[in-house]
Amino acid sequence: MKNTAIENFFEHSALHKEARAWVKRGACVDVPTKMFYPQRGAAATELIEAAKTVCSVCEVRRECLTLAMKTGEQHGVWGGLDPDQRAKLTRLPV
Repeated sequence: MKNTAIENFFEHSALHKEARAWVKRGACVDVPTKMFYPQRGAAATELIEAAKTVCSVCEVRRECLTLAMKTGEQHGVWGGLDPDQRAKLTRLPV
């Protein structure tokens, strides 16, 4: 894998081994990290939307989002959702 968002996440986190099995099938596997973790500013909105587009065709979108929710990931686009969208999900009544 190249220097991608998901690869960086694995390098800096103690994650479940089963996640490594699906991560290589992600549509983001060859996409630069900065698309999923943009800096603030006008360009960030465009990058976030581009990242969500990548996620929209990803076969492991559900697994990716589940991982982000389980680990409390507060940054970046995961499973097609940005941090604000994931935060809203955690506040939904069960």
